[in-house]
Amino acid sequence: MATTGVGFSNLFAQKTDSSYSDYLNNTKKAQLFKEGLITAIEHKYDSLGNQDDYDDITAVIKTNTVFNLANNQLYTSPLLISTITFVGTTVTVTTTLPHNLIPTQAFTIAGALGLTNVNGSFSVSSVTSTTIFVFTALALPVGAYTANSGSITYSSMISDYMHLLGVKAKFLKNINVSITNASNATPIRIKLNTANNNIRSTELINITGVVGNTAANGTYYAKKINSVTVDLYSDISLLTGVAGNGTYVSGGTITEVFYKYCTPYYSERKIASLTEPVISAPKFEIANNLLKIYPLNYTCQEITADYISDAIVYIDPTNNVLDLEAYYPFKFLSYVADVCKDIYFGNVENYAAVQKSQLDLKQNP
Repeated sequence: MATTGVGFSNLFAQKTDSSYSDYLNNTKKAQLFKEGLITAIEHKYDSLGNQDDYDDITAVIKTNTVFNLANNQLYTSPLLISTITFVGTTVTVTTTLPHNLIPTQAFTIAGALGLTNVNGSFSVSSVTSTTIFVFTALALPVGAYTANSGSITYSSMISDYMHLLGVKAKFLKNINVSITNASNATPIRIKLNTANNNIRSTELINITGVVGNTAANGTYYAKKINSVTVDLYSDISLLTGVAGNGTYVSGGTITEVFYKYCTPYYSERKIASLTEPVISAPKFEIANNLLKIYPLNYTCQEITADYISDAIVYIDPTNNVLDLEAYYPFKFLSYVADVCKDIYFGNVENYAAVQKSQLDLKQNP
């Protein structure tokens, strides 16, 4: 049986005794149900460990989501705008926090009030400071900007972030090894310019700059044949060989790929040299709405994150159509109702007095 917002409201009434809950109007119920749902999700997040805990909030868990970074940093919320000025179609934006944008970076502005032609998708023309950047509008802006309105989103950002479950960071390390040949076969067999390469089987390597047999360019798993010969595979089990697509002409540089899970970088550990992050054991911290990946002396190419999203399907006590069980198990909805009940009664010191006052309002509006 489906559980709609109306059905959930009835469930809440059963758990609280309708003699109390009937004095909550739908607006107050919607606010209470929103608070209760978020609180219930956070409680489940705090106790994650068993699969049924994950199943309860599967609708808001996102896994294996890849993000690109800028300066080893990733915003965990949309970036707020403080001012927008313009001369012709040249628009200057000032943000409340460092924007972390770079020239040519694509971004989107939404919710900016007072000006036309500034909400939409654009690319950065230039960066003036850590909080100021410039872009070109598609048409002349008109009006006067309403201060502190609007926000910015872009690819180096987890715009729907609530809680982090896990993060894996990708780093490249130059090992000073180049390619002298790449066979047009399956798998591609590459020849290296030196036996002093330290490449091992099942290790991830990144190849760039091969001319001719361009299929050799990319990130692959290595199968060591001998000290200067390596076959390329697309899987760590070394079962699916990479197919060549032409005759090797020249070029090719190899870098070692480190794609490892990060551990938290707590402040007290920053003073201990033995716990300093390295690319084979990276760390992360979250501060100022930024997810920061360490070590900073290497460029983090990308991250893969598992996180809880704030893109939550909220409970509307007047909705009799949307089936909430399409998003949450009934067991979890029942738990949410219990949380709502606790929040409601926790804010009411004298139930009878509240009931009487609300009844008086109904009888003498």
